[in-house]
Amino acid sequence: DQCPPITVVDHHTAHAATAYYGSHYGKEDPVLVLTADGSGDGISSTVSRGYAGEMNRLSKTTRGGSVGEIYSLTTHYLGFRAWEHEYKLMGMAPYSYPDPYIVDQLHQMVEVDYWKARFVSRMNTDYAYGMLAKLYKRKRFDRICASLQSWFEEIMANWILAASDMMPITETPIKLACAGGTFMNVKGNQVISQLEEVDDMFIFPSAGDESTSIGAAMHVYAKDCLEHGENPKEKIEPINNL
Repeated sequence: DQCPPITVVDHHTAHAATAYYGSHYGKEDPVLVLTADGSGDGISSTVSRGYAGEMNRLSKTTRGGSVGEIYSLTTHYLGFRAWEHEYKLMGMAPYSYPDPYIVDQLHQMVEVDYWKARFVSRMNTDYAYGMLAKLYKRKRFDRICASLQSWFEEIMANWILAASDMMPITETPIKLACAGGTFMNVKGNQVISQLEEVDDMFIFPSAGDESTSIGAAMHVYAKDCLEHGENPKEKIEPINNL
């Protein structure tokens, strides 16, 4: 017997598929699909438009401008396990207040390119640990957490605003569908959901890499549906819980 053909789906396409095809939005709803994480297949975030069962990527950020990487490097700096214990920093943030200098320096490390709705960095964020360690030196751990979370919420909100400008004016306020480990920051999600430009927000449960296998299957199935003249949004049931 021959092995069936293997289709390779890139990391952020799989994330985007979970967000769009797993969402509760209707088959004719225009949806702004966002993915963001540390990185996967050389990419750390994407912006796509989903409509009538199809997704078209509008923008991407390479792994060198990763917001998630900054958050995880800070997690490691504070003695926790990177890519796992970021929630502890988010939970500690309300117990202190942001240091304006730290927040400003983080914005100088990574900022939003509003024209292309992507993140840009002065350096490759893979190698930002040294700069972060210098920035955080002799700072209280709770102030570091508060400053990091404040920067994170601001830069994510700014990115969403830039991305929303890529949608036709008739499709605003926007419907968001999101996936990727960065969207497991519930406080950041709260800030995004309260933006005037956002009408509704869906985050795939769970948004991390554990669901990329589901997204890969959704993407391949959706592609097959479209090739046969069918709308995959009519075929794939929304996923509200796992």
